[in-house]
Amino acid sequence: MRDLFFSRPADETCTLIGAALQEAGFRVETTFDLKTALALLPDCPCPHHGTALCDCQYIVLIAHPSNGRQETLVIHGHDGRSWVVLIERPDRHPDPRLEEALLLLLLPQGFTARHRAPCHDGERQSG
Repeated sequence: MRDLFFSRPADETCTLIGAALQEAGFRVETTFDLKTALALLPDCPCPHHGTALCDCQYIVLIAHPSNGRQETLVIHGHDGRSWVVLIERPDRHPDPRLEEALLLLLLPQGFTARHRAPCHDGERQSG
């Protein structure tokens, strides 16, 4: 799965993803939040913006499905945009329910994703 990009701040993306994953049956916890960590260092300038007043955010989420295999997601954002990375492990594929929940967030309301099925003549039919 590639990075997912959102035209919204990281905090909003985090809320949206958390709700979608909970609806898909995951228990979600935040294990790191840059804004919370930097609250202890009020004079720490942003390396991206060069000021202490910026909207940079970095959040690490752990999603626990009912079967116990946890997945890690990283949300990074600044300037009103954010992107999400599902941390993949070399020893296994990510939970497909988690990937589906994330991809559904990118679809416009009322749009249903369909898989393309091969036709008998080897061509692909649209979905």
